[in-house]
Amino acid sequence: MVIKKIELPAFGDHVFYGEWQAYGKPNKVTRQRIYNFVRENDSTFRMNLHIFPMDSIFKAKTSGAHLHPDKLKSISPKDMYPLAGCDVFFKPGQNHFQGAMKKGDCSFEAPNTGTPIYSWSQMKLTGDTFEYLDGWFNLDGSIYYEISKEWYVFDKL
Repeated sequence: MVIKKIELPAFGDHVFYGEWQAYGKPNKVTRQRIYNFVRENDSTFRMNLHIFPMDSIFKAKTSGAHLHPDKLKSISPKDMYPLAGCDVFFKPGQNHFQGAMKKGDCSFEAPNTGTPIYSWSQMKLTGDTFEYLDGWFNLDGSIYYEISKEWYVFDKL
């Protein structure tokens, strides 16, 4: 995963581009996100999550934006895939920030099935790492699709 701070005023003041790449294959992009951080209150930050559409032409035009940020200059929040309730709320801990979506709020229909499910992402930010755990769940809380049993741990370079 590559995360890079970018200037994209349509999304806010503290904006980052995230690109997930297949392991060992940087040209095979599997996910793209725009993250915008805002202060929610004195102890909480909200990470607004903007998901790129699954359109192959859009992906081809925007992949690699961490190296060429101009690829993103014409996009806005209205171009993103709409998923309400998918923001992540961070609170400071000792030497880290711990964050999670509100469980059950990031709901949608599972692709190609129409089954109602929700995503629940949890994150931890330290000075050296970004840690991430995600899964898709049935509305009763049982696992629909387990993305990983273990936390992904990305070292900051």
